Amino acid sequence: MTRRLLLFVGVFGYLLAGTCEAKKLLSFNGEVYFPEEKIQLVLEFTDGGQISSEILPAPGNNYKIKAKLKHLKALALDLSTELESAVEKVLADKGKSQAIRGTFASQYSLLNYKPTYELSGQFEISNGRLIFNNLSWGGLRAEGFINLLAPNEVSLSVFMDDVMTKDVLFLVGYKDEQAQITGLMSGGIKLSGFLDRLFIKGNLKATDGFIQDLQYAIFNLNFEGVYPTVYINNSNIIQTDGISFNLEGNFDLPKGQASLKDGLLALEKTPMIDEHGSSREWTIKRKQEAGDKAVTEFKYRVQDPAQEKTFGKDSDMLGVERSIKF
Repeated sequence: MTRRLLLFVGVFGYLLAGTCEAKKLLSFNGEVYFPEEKIQLVLEFTDGGQISSEILPAPGNNYKIKAKLKHLKALALDLSTELESAVEKVLADKGKSQAIRGTFASQYSLLNYKPTYELSGQFEISNGRLIFNNLSWGGLRAEGFINLLAPNEVSLSVFMDDVMTKDVLFLVGYKDEQAQITGLMSGGIKLSGFLDRLFIKGNLKATDGFIQDLQYAIFNLNFEGVYPTVYINNSNIIQTDGISFNLEGNFDLPKGQASLKDGLLALEKTPMIDEHGSSREWTIKRKQEAGDKAVTEFKYRVQDPAQEKTFGKDSDMLGVERSIKF
């Protein structure tokens, strides 16, 4: 049993090595109680964060872990929580390395000093990677991996379906405005690259809400870039009165401007124009009544000047189009 306990200390230390490289470690203390077959570890970071954990052996190749995380800081977040985990050491098959896998769940979680959703999921440690499966926080789901040693490669996909928009924006630092943000958001975000150079790409759609006094019926948001700056493109807002416009430009996530609304309105805004051969259509208004599949669009059709000789100089026209969208 002692040998098994020491082996787990080595594996757990390997896991913490990645954490220590990603964050600046101030101190590390550990004690092994051989009679009780128990391990206690405490990590303190220069930014004030702390991880304290207790590891106990269980029947078979299993372990129980209890951990307290105090003021761990990442991006614009400050996390405190208690975690409980059941861990199994998986013996190596032929040609494969030994692995550790388990489940975990949190309780008493605080995010930026406020109560938040609890975190749960499954994980595996193998081949130098911490792999997440079925990671769940509120209505968000995630899966992927983080390399435990430098340069800490990351590949993580986050999915959401009708999650409160304020929860998503809260995660990227808009804590002061969450009471002024409503609506539901669906879509996905992909994180890749390395911890010190994280590439982020997202495709999101928010519906029926407002950001301060900017009301929207539909908000389509597509972005990509190396954190903290992303480039917003192929995105548009359709306001509740039907007024529609595209958004494009760079957006700095951590600064987030004085307000999210001001930051969005500071982007380049252009009409929603579709090219159709020799003509273009500018969608001025696009409205859909609640529960109605029919969409009413007010479009301004502009003829290509090169075709004026064929259609005449007064070929521009304002049209109303009602179509069924599924």
